[in-house]
Amino acid sequence: MTPSKNIKALLRICPVCVSKEGEILHTQKFILPENSPLPSEYDIVACVKCGFTYADTAVGQSGYDNYYTLCSKYEDKEISTGGGYNSYDLQRMEETANDIASFCENRQAKIIDIGCANGGLLKALKAKGYNNLTGLDPSKKCMEDVLNAGVDCKQGSIFEVNKKFLGQKFDFIILSHVAEHIYDLTSAFQACYQLLEKNGRLYVEVPNAAFYHDFYVVPYYYFDSEHINHFDENSLSNLGLSNKFSKTDARHKSIFVSDGQQYPALFVIFEKASNTQSNYTYSREAKESICKYIALSVANSKNEQLKEIVNSQEEIYVFGAGNFTLRLLATTDLNRCNIKAFIDNDSNKQGHILENKPIVSPEVLLDFNGTLIICSALFADDIAKQAKSINSKLNMIILK
Repeated sequence: MTPSKNIKALLRICPVCVSKEGEILHTQKFILPENSPLPSEYDIVACVKCGFTYADTAVGQSGYDNYYTLCSKYEDKEISTGGGYNSYDLQRMEETANDIASFCENRQAKIIDIGCANGGLLKALKAKGYNNLTGLDPSKKCMEDVLNAGVDCKQGSIFEVNKKFLGQKFDFIILSHVAEHIYDLTSAFQACYQLLEKNGRLYVEVPNAAFYHDFYVVPYYYFDSEHINHFDENSLSNLGLSNKFSKTDARHKSIFVSDGQQYPALFVIFEKASNTQSNYTYSREAKESICKYIALSVANSKNEQLKEIVNSQEEIYVFGAGNFTLRLLATTDLNRCNIKAFIDNDSNKQGHILENKPIVSPEVLLDFNGTLIICSALFADDIAKQAKSINSKLNMIILK
């Protein structure tokens, strides 16, 4: 039998079942800021053995560790999530704290939130009466913010956790929207296993790839430079199973990521197990949803608004230097426009270079009377209002 042209030898062996072959579902490209350690291109693959869907990237764990240490988007309180600094993020933190409380009733339990960002979940748990809380995050700025909120926190990655907390054990470990970012999932889960008390529990919450097509945002929104693992309930359960965890519960939910947009998520509660069976349940749901989502993305990728801008070569600003823009630069005519600079509210992006152009703050719009292209998957309307408040004479085009 002739093998399918879509089957490839994997650069990144399947993190769940160590298979070396995967089916290519999509190839995603980016134009990245200067000196970014993340991949500018990868294949979205489905493991031929267990069905796990993920980014087959040659950039290893050190590249991602470097990114989250030096370039964390969670540091800026004005635009970041995970700190509970806006109404929908605060609601998400409180709902997650309620979920955790239903599986960890003991307010004296030792709890650690790994990848805690600015500590929104820890603050929500503290408000519920938990008083033995710890955070860990690669960003020094995030660590300082958590400490200032009155919660213990250390700087470091999940792979350093057993050195940072040498000799300590925890009753409950939280990985909330962290696992989708991790290249070396096996080592991460093994680190959690070693850190847990004998009867301890591990809470893992991730985006739910089984529902990407039902929560369409913009083309290829779920394929960004940071989210490299696309779980459904089966594949996340299989990952735990392959690392000596047993699943005790799993639930699906949706969370607000902006005022009008929800996002599919799921969480699984794991417990330590001395022995687990190696037979996996094949994961079909994520692959099926991703294929539908890719078709939706293809159908909505025309961007006809750019033609006139390309033809005229008028000088423009682009507001947004996030993943939506990085995809558009690599796959559309946006990179053929005469871009003066990129604008972003994220202070951590400002001062960097993208496509040989600076990333600057919105104040540059004060004396600009030309066209502003807005590229934001979730906050385009808010950015349009912000830009108009700075300069009412702007001609604005929102890309979707």
